[in-house]
Amino acid sequence: MSYTIALVDDDRDVHVLVSALLAAEDFEVHTFERGEDLLQWLETNDPVVCLSDYQLPDMDGLEVLELVRRLRPSCQRILITGCTDIQSMQTALNSGTIQYFLGKPWHNDEVITTIDGAVTRYIQQGRQDAMASLLQRQNDELDTLARQLETMVDRRTRQIERAKKEWERTFDAITSPLTQVNSRFQLLRANLATAAQAGRPVRELPGTLCFESVYGRTEPCTGCPLNESPEEIMRLGSSEAEIADAAKEKTFLLSIYQFDRDVENPRYVCYYKDITEEKKLQLQVVQSEKMAGIGQL
Repeated sequence: MSYTIALVDDDRDVHVLVSALLAAEDFEVHTFERGEDLLQWLETNDPVVCLSDYQLPDMDGLEVLELVRRLRPSCQRILITGCTDIQSMQTALNSGTIQYFLGKPWHNDEVITTIDGAVTRYIQQGRQDAMASLLQRQNDELDTLARQLETMVDRRTRQIERAKKEWERTFDAITSPLTQVNSRFQLLRANLATAAQAGRPVRELPGTLCFESVYGRTEPCTGCPLNESPEEIMRLGSSEAEIADAAKEKTFLLSIYQFDRDVENPRYVCYYKDITEEKKLQLQVVQSEKMAGIGQL
């Protein structure tokens, strides 16, 4: 692969010598006598290496190579000088204005070795820049994905919170007592109707025993399927029974539904329908039938 080399030097003999030397190494050499000519050419060209003599007709070589660095940062910069001021060269190297320098007079092998080193550095820097660009692009993509994920999570969180509030409002809007309990009769959740039946704030009910807090009993309600036939609930998924609240002279039709299939920690939904008036009407009907039977006799 042929690499482009730019040389600025007011000595045309140097042009001929360096061009012949580098052409043999398969380099494409462009020569200039003034720094301004090189800088103008750089506006549309991107060489791998720029060599500049220290003393030029229009400006010094360090000034030229500093402008090259600003215009083409990836271009490797070599200063050609007969100056023996090592301190100045070191300062230029430390500042990044140049990466290499060649002293006059030079040996041809020294020129080739220096330029080969500059080309190798250019290639390595290109690979590093490409890798850095790839990593930056991947980081940008990851950042974009992270922001998208955050947006999705935020939106889903709001949806869950809204669904939770809707479910809680629906739960509390049911006018009959509705609870969620575990197999040990502990209340996990209760609606406002349950709190009204218990005569306690709804926030105090979770963790209490349903038969104690709601019905004031010391043991599970008589006929409660959860106490007497939990296997039936497990088998059928639901069960019903009548529960009497003697203290308040009420009768409830208790419907128990299995909430999940967790064998170790099952949960149940309990719905209490107040059938007190229905029971009274049934009793009245029975009494009426008895009186009618006595009348017939």
